[in-house]
Amino acid sequence: MQVKNYKEPFYHSIIEDFYSDIELSDILAEIKDLKEHSLGPSETGDPRANTLMTAVQLDRHYINRRNDSKILTHNRKMFYLEEELKDNPFARYLPYTNDDVTQLNYYKDGAEYKHHADHGVLSAVTILHDEPKQYIGGDLVFTDYNYIPKLKNNTTILFSSFQQHGVTPCAGNGRYSINQFYFINR
Repeated sequence: MQVKNYKEPFYHSIIEDFYSDIELSDILAEIKDLKEHSLGPSETGDPRANTLMTAVQLDRHYINRRNDSKILTHNRKMFYLEEELKDNPFARYLPYTNDDVTQLNYYKDGAEYKHHADHGVLSAVTILHDEPKQYIGGDLVFTDYNYIPKLKNNTTILFSSFQQHGVTPCAGNGRYSINQFYFINR
């Protein structure tokens, strides 16, 4: 795992190889198993996703059985990176959060996600894809800055939730993202 904290164009942290090889293997297997449970925007009520992006709200899917999810188990490691994230002043809110939700997004050929801000204090997006990579586009873009961070497979970006962001159209298949939203006094 390699953590880099940035000040420009806004404070954010990029964590390469966020999951270990074993964790990544667990997560990719779970992603495949969950695909049949993913819902389109008409079912989730998300007006920013086009019909080719589907999602599983993991906290709802695994209600009262969170430990059954490798994703929900392995993503807890974010809470143990206080020292590595100390140069990102917004990441200092992480220990004060008292609730979080996780969503798994599937991007099919032509899927995109319109720009928006999240409703939490902090957001973390982990980009994952099948190897070899079978799509182009599908880039996370921070629209106020026209900033597209270079996020390779198994990379997480942590940022303040008020930052406007979206996903450019994806050409091809196999792009996934694990999105975590951290709240205080939710």
